[in-house]
Amino acid sequence: MKSSYLTDSLTSVEDLNLAFEAIFTESKFDCQSKHPTFKSEAEGILTDNFFLGHQVLKDIDLIKVSNFDHFVITLPKVGQFSTNARNRTVVNLSRKTGAIVFPTDQVVYSRSTPDVDDYLIAMNYNIIQDAIARKFGIISAEEKIFQLQFNSEKVYALMSYVESTLDMIRGFPDIRESLFVKMNIRDIAVLMVTDMIGELLEKSSLLNNAADRNLVIKAEEIIDAQCSQFHSVHELADKLNTSSRNLQLAFKKYRNYTPMQFLRKSKLRLANRLILKNGDSNITVKEAAISVGIFDLNRFGKYYTEEFGELPSETIKRAKK
Repeated sequence: MKSSYLTDSLTSVEDLNLAFEAIFTESKFDCQSKHPTFKSEAEGILTDNFFLGHQVLKDIDLIKVSNFDHFVITLPKVGQFSTNARNRTVVNLSRKTGAIVFPTDQVVYSRSTPDVDDYLIAMNYNIIQDAIARKFGIISAEEKIFQLQFNSEKVYALMSYVESTLDMIRGFPDIRESLFVKMNIRDIAVLMVTDMIGELLEKSSLLNNAADRNLVIKAEEIIDAQCSQFHSVHELADKLNTSSRNLQLAFKKYRNYTPMQFLRKSKLRLANRLILKNGDSNITVKEAAISVGIFDLNRFGKYYTEEFGELPSETIKRAKK
């Protein structure tokens, strides 16, 4: 099968579908155009499940996306189109309004003008979820869509960041090949988008000097670094020189999840990374579970499937391909 990339010059909607699906893995795209003059051109920074740049679409009629597990920000430079998600429609108007779509079942983009040139930032929820959880206590993304005003300070800063990044890679094209630079660009975008999401959801930052908030942040840092070593709230509380009750109350106050829920999620993410990293070394489900400190294989399989939508054995098979 032919490989298609968003940053290629594309003249068929089938290639555009493939280009989008190469970035937005697990999502299904249905791009539609009745015009023989259809064309797509884009430039920017492209990595797995992340894109920052801009795209020019000529004579596209409709883009329908299903199973969309990404945050996408669209800020049109030229033209007008509408974004529909969760039964709400937002009009994107050049240099006035854009949109941010949270992970959702289906998104539909409909053009209003023949040509659309818009800044585009897209990142998988997995890339940004830790930052959102730490700063605002949000453990899962609700299905939402917001209109963005270009006169907003955060929107303007994000737009300027995209423009300056594009200027940089035009002047120094080899930067596109540097994974280190691309990861830095992505990490800055994550921080900026996280702040924007907090403002839109009217969430206050948890990162201040309150003792119990610091306790939660420290607990999460320790869990992230040593999750396989902990099996109970009591063990974690001992490590933090506090009581289990204090730790649980702090999480209840500043998070919408418990310490054990965060610990379990961290273990499952580590198991997933280990499986994907060691796919060629015949790692077993039992080895993956034990390596992260989960000894009940039935529970491991149940929790893993709830987290990643597939059995750990299926991830192992996929990692070997």
